[in-house]
Amino acid sequence: MFSLKIIVDVHPYKQLEFENAITELINSITPDKNILNKGITRNLNNDHIYFYEEEWNSREKMEKHFQSEKFQTIIGAMKVLGEIIDANIVCTDKKEKFKQIIN
Repeated sequence: MFSLKIIVDVHPYKQLEFENAITELINSITPDKNILNKGITRNLNNDHIYFYEEEWNSREKMEKHFQSEKFQTIIGAMKVLGEIIDANIVCTDKKEKFKQIIN
């Protein structure tokens, strides 16, 4: 699995606009069997910090998505309404249950 993780610091007076724009853009991404998850969350300790994440089962499909107009629009909205402070692609070859909290 491949995950894209972006941290965005949103200007306080633009938070509602950011949330609405990003939610609309996320929902406009055409469903694809290769994208496992996509979404945005807000940091509970710093309400102007947002975490955008996409999870893919194919790096090639993920990288193709990065070239799409919709993804470029998401990045543009992040830059206009805030500042991208970190972006990473994480590759996980193996998934392991955290059994201590499940039982």
